[in-house]
Amino acid sequence: MNIALHLLDGSIIWPVQRVVNRFRNGPEDSIAFYGTALGLTDTPTRPRRRFRMHE
Repeated sequence: MNIALHLLDGSIIWPVQRVVNRFRNGPEDSIAFYGTALGLTDTPTRPRRRFRMHE
């Protein structure tokens, strides 16, 4: 599965491939390290609403 995410800075990442590699190779392909290297934190943020619900 090759799902690419195009980031605002022009970078392209393949997170699904990273997860597959983690299952295949074990801890050396750390998902937490991957996220940290991308500048992500473990601080939860409030999700943005992308649509409106109409009744």
